[in-house]
Amino acid sequence: MLNGTNFKVWKEVVKPILTPDNLQEVKIKKWKRSNRMWLMIIKRLTLEAFQGFIFESQR
Repeated sequence: MLNGTNFKVWKEVVKPILTPDNLQEVKIKKWKRSNRMWLMIIKRLTLEAFQGFIFESQR
């Protein structure tokens, strides 16, 4: 508990919270990861679609 004499100790014990700037960084990291995963999925699905088209057109 904070009182007038233990501010330094209290400050070291208190866990950091998300500030608006920090919160924005967290959101950006999550968005980048999500975006990267969707790009991989789209590339794979696109390749599969073209492979199916190529095999069907060769018959």
